[in-house]
Amino acid sequence: MTGKRLALGITIMGVAVPVVLFLLLGLKSFNQLATLSLVCMSGWAVAHLAGDILSLRRLGGRNNPVEALKQWEPGDSTPDGGSLEDRGQDRPA
Repeated sequence: MTGKRLALGITIMGVAVPVVLFLLLGLKSFNQLATLSLVCMSGWAVAHLAGDILSLRRLGGRNNPVEALKQWEPGDSTPDGGSLEDRGQDRPA
C-alpha cells in the first residue's frame, strides 16, 4: 500500500465517514464516535485484505468460473484435473 493511499484511507474511513455518520445518526458521546471510527477502519482493512487475496497470481486465471465449468465435460475428468476413476466415483458430486 502506498503512503498516499494509506493517508487518504485513514482520512476518509477513519475521520470523514465516522463524523458524517455521527452527525446524521444524532449520536452524542465521544465513545460512540470512536466506535464508529474503529468499525469503519476495520471494514476498510477487511476489504483491503480481501482485495489482496483476490489479486493473488494463482487466482489470476480464474476470471469466469462459469466458462470453466462449460468447458469441463463430466465423465472425462474432475474440474481440478484428476479422473473420477482415481477417486472411486461414478459421477461428480
